[in-house]
Amino acid sequence: RANIAIFTNDPDRNRFTMKVAGRGVPDPALPDIAVTAGSRDISDNDRKARASTGQRYGTVDIGQRVFITYTITNAGGSTLLLGDIVVDYPAWRIVQQPFDTTLNPGQSTTFLVEFTAMGPGKAKGMIYIDSTDPDESPFNFRVIGTGI
Repeated sequence: RANIAIFTNDPDRNRFTMKVAGRGVPDPALPDIAVTAGSRDISDNDRKARASTGQRYGTVDIGQRVFITYTITNAGGSTLLLGDIVVDYPAWRIVQQPFDTTLNPGQSTTFLVEFTAMGPGKAKGMIYIDSTDPDESPFNFRVIGTGI
């Protein structure tokens, strides 16, 4: 959003101002990472973990484990290369990295994440996915689980 001001020599209206807004759209010829859990999209930089997107692992007895499978799709127009997927908190573990790390347009692969409740209370982590997506690398999102 911005304001554009045009100054003139008009004595009645020496300044004309208009508001503009826009949204960038990625080049469809470039690779574009999309991440889902089930059929729900996860947004890049998502800090609000939602149960419907597989970002909330729920309430788990201490020592018990919960697994969620995530799908990575290349929604762009050229090959997407995937790097390592990491998580920044010890209660989570990437159990299975993607089998396919080179995704042509429209292709998908999966990775599996495990949450182990290590103690009582809420645990928060971030998952990071490196790729050749020019504007979403690393793609990252929050995960939350609660130990009881």
